[in-house]
Amino acid sequence: MRNALLLTVVAVLALSSVGYAEDVSQVFTGTVDKVDADAKTVAVKTEDGTKKVAKFTEETTVHGAKDVEKGTKAAAAALADASKKGAHVVVHYTKKGSEEVVSDIKICGDKTVHAVEGTVTKVDHTAKTVTIKAADGTEHVFHEAKDGVLRASDASGHGIEKAADATGHGIEKAADTAGDAVKTASVDTGHAVEHGTKVTVYYTEDAGKKIAHAFHF
Repeated sequence: MRNALLLTVVAVLALSSVGYAEDVSQVFTGTVDKVDADAKTVAVKTEDGTKKVAKFTEETTVHGAKDVEKGTKAAAAALADASKKGAHVVVHYTKKGSEEVVSDIKICGDKTVHAVEGTVTKVDHTAKTVTIKAADGTEHVFHEAKDGVLRASDASGHGIEKAADATGHGIEKAADTAGDAVKTASVDTGHAVEHGTKVTVYYTEDAGKKIAHAFHF
């Protein structure tokens, strides 16, 4: 797999070349403002002060809580707790008609989520880091978050179904565009991070380190 990034993975990835435009995964970040369990919606206050409302479903997965939660009831509880704590989140969603439907949410704690776009220049499997070069030429080194980094889903709503274990051995299972499982994510399926990959990294800062929580391709 050459330099494919083998991190503990929780991630969300869009394959824009598959399916209709409205099925392409998109991202916004902010703090959890309000959760409506009956309407199955979450309101997130973004950095510019606007509020975005998205709908969660039985397929929505919440990462970064005590446990990985899936389904409307579990998602509502985890997000309500995040709201009380003013937690910052990365929300991956797809547009379904007039609604923004959440596929995955990564809870990132009390630190502001930043984003930087660039090209991967180095992958360090031992240190569990990835280095990217931004458009202005600056290089950024990102460390894997302790509770995992990514969960990727393609345009059909399928994707990486099982995170790798804490040993950092990488993506254990992914689904292809037909929804059939493939054993290991790789460059061919579009799920890998390697030298030359263009990516947006969503991260927080802790003790001078940039902690990666999500990649978006």
